[in-house]
Amino acid sequence: MLQRLTKGKLVLVILLLLIAHQAFATVYIFFASIIYGIREGLEVFDDPQMLAEFVVAQSALAVIFAGVFSVLLYYLMFKRESFVSFYRFHKPTRSQVGWSALLGFAAVSLSGVLIQLIAFVNPQSVEDFIEQFEDFSLGHPVAVFAAIVIVAPIFEEVLFRGVFFRLFERSGVRLFWTVILTSVLFGAFHLNLVQGVYAGVLGLLIALALVYTNSLWIPIIIHFANNLHAYINGFDPILNFYESQPGISLAISLISVVVLIPLSLYGLYKGRVNFPYEPLEPLKVAPLEVSEEDLLAQRLDVLDDDEMTRV
Repeated sequence: MLQRLTKGKLVLVILLLLIAHQAFATVYIFFASIIYGIREGLEVFDDPQMLAEFVVAQSALAVIFAGVFSVLLYYLMFKRESFVSFYRFHKPTRSQVGWSALLGFAAVSLSGVLIQLIAFVNPQSVEDFIEQFEDFSLGHPVAVFAAIVIVAPIFEEVLFRGVFFRLFERSGVRLFWTVILTSVLFGAFHLNLVQGVYAGVLGLLIALALVYTNSLWIPIIIHFANNLHAYINGFDPILNFYESQPGISLAISLISVVVLIPLSLYGLYKGRVNFPYEPLEPLKVAPLEVSEEDLLAQRLDVLDDDEMTRV
């Protein structure tokens, strides 16, 4: 399926896959709200604030629901493909796992630096992001953890570094642009400025790691380590420690950004393997071939028509 795509169909398929994920989340919220109204009484639908609080509390479960059903959709779409080769689920080496975990762990500090820069230019966007994250955290702790640390890394990497990488390849897009465009899409997918910027940068690092290792497990591990570190940093004791020890916080950020990220990328690059990427020529509408005899016949028909018109 989708062995070769035109650029127009590529854009259409990408949009449909992104819309499908959002639709799964909306379907969950819709039915969960109906069940909530039946359980608590239909009058809750007359209280916008109560209903909004319920929807916010269900956000983590909606992410899990949408992520699981999206991955199932991708499986059904490409079930005729070899699962391992299509998604590049090749077994990584221990060295690759170690470097990727370090990269994901260190990338959190880079995200922190980027957030500080955004706060300097647009502080309101950072405040909105913090409020959004706090609202998301109102869900059940297990659901929040599963959504952030487990489901998001698997679903997002399968989509962006798995499916999208293959679709770009089959549309004739060069590898350089595939790395850039999938990273931009990954940032835009998060639908807010703060996450869009640092997710885009993280997506670039993850895409490079995929190219170096030819294994989708590596992006998943990087994403997992990054989200786990960010999740742990969200606890009050950790936040209070960093706020009370700005020197230590600054040192960790500098070491991570200046030393650990370049070192882990170099480790993955040094052990790089062949990355099979062969852009297919995009489908083009073949020009209509007309023989000389047909052209002559058409000209004679035109002359005949002119003669008839004069008569």
